[in-house]
Amino acid sequence: MRASLAKNTFLLVLAQAIRVVAQALFIILVRRRLGTMGFGDFAVAFVLSKLITQLAELGFSTTLLRDVSREPSELRGVISAALGLRSLTSLAVGAILVVVAFLLPYPKAVAVATVLFGVSYLAQSFSQLFFAALRSHERVQYEPAALLIYAGALLAGAGWVVRRGGGLEMLAGVALIAQLAALLWIASAGAVVLRGQIGFLLALKPLKRFWTSSWPIGLGGIGYLVYYQADTILLYFLRGDYETGVYSTAYQLVSVSLILPVSYFTALMPRLVAALQANRTEARRLLRLSSRWMLSLGLPLAIGTGAVAPKLLAFLFPDAAVESVLPLQLLIWLAAISYFGQTFTHAALVIQGARIYMRLSVLGGIVNTVANLLVIPRWGYLGACATTLGTELLINGLFFALVNRKVGRIPLLQPLWRPLAASLVMLAGLWLIGDWPLLPQIAAGAAMYAVALLALGGRTQLLSS
Repeated sequence: MRASLAKNTFLLVLAQAIRVVAQALFIILVRRRLGTMGFGDFAVAFVLSKLITQLAELGFSTTLLRDVSREPSELRGVISAALGLRSLTSLAVGAILVVVAFLLPYPKAVAVATVLFGVSYLAQSFSQLFFAALRSHERVQYEPAALLIYAGALLAGAGWVVRRGGGLEMLAGVALIAQLAALLWIASAGAVVLRGQIGFLLALKPLKRFWTSSWPIGLGGIGYLVYYQADTILLYFLRGDYETGVYSTAYQLVSVSLILPVSYFTALMPRLVAALQANRTEARRLLRLSSRWMLSLGLPLAIGTGAVAPKLLAFLFPDAAVESVLPLQLLIWLAAISYFGQTFTHAALVIQGARIYMRLSVLGGIVNTVANLLVIPRWGYLGACATTLGTELLINGLFFALVNRKVGRIPLLQPLWRPLAASLVMLAGLWLIGDWPLLPQIAAGAAMYAVALLALGGRTQLLSS
């Protein structure tokens, strides 16, 4: 079991690493090309399109992976229903996207970019269905290839646009072309690998059954997205494009780092489902291991990024305003909180079903939106940082408490102290070599953390696990 989980995790980490690198480089190119105010326009188009097109997702990929993990023989009916529903919802959401984009008081370029980004997200959502179908059969080797195609098309296109002096609309068009190229590949691979099991179903009864199972997850996903993204839209309308650009310069870097744990939890999900259904002792063991791994990654990332934030922003964006340093130092703690919390979010989804995920995620979206409306007019992007971190702590704390109540006590301080102590050693070391160039300083910091963690007994915590 461990060997299979390690192999699948490696392949999915590779896939997500490709996506992370591609999106990070794309953001750097866009930020350098558009400047702070232009990047504010980019951010609001990017976020608004993502919020609207989430209505077409409605939990289909998560439901497919969960249902087929429980009963692999149901793949044909589940994926056929998912494709049928996704097609219907994509048509409806596409129409809503166009209307909203051109009704809001945006510049025309922002409206056009919103539509193009939205269609690219719809294409990505179809790719996610095929990813989920292949993952459920542990055939994950095709995913890195799809994302490599996406990365190549995205970066080649963005580089061409920058050289030609193109603007926001052209960059959004490049994102759409890259997603369509990846979809073409993974759909072709899925059709070959899962031949005979993939169809297109619009029969009422299977659609209704799949819809009933998936919509709470989808609504929860919308709530989750709102409390991660509503601050950008509210900043744009309440404080303008410059503050949105300052905030988004930091936030987009952080959001890229949040992609990394997805691969691990996707690989873990089938094992976690089986353990929670049959063996709670094994489930507690998996949850303990997962929380240890995620803390050992998230804490040094947050502390180390905070230490090098001024150099990092100056390196990536030479014209970046100094105002982006503090938002980055604050928002990077989302990584530490989220890495740890996703373990219990996934467990709660299996234990309690989709409705608990829906309720807590919608609660997070409401709390975050109301708090932002109260603090952004006065405190601007710093208020948005505070509400985002506060909401993340609240919701992940509730998921943690729920899983502890249902599965049994999962220790918090025991897996926390080693990575925290090692991270503080790294922080002291980074301060001592503060005059080093950025890249050698980062490499030295990572080495110091690894040595300190091993010296504190982290080999038992990580390698033996």
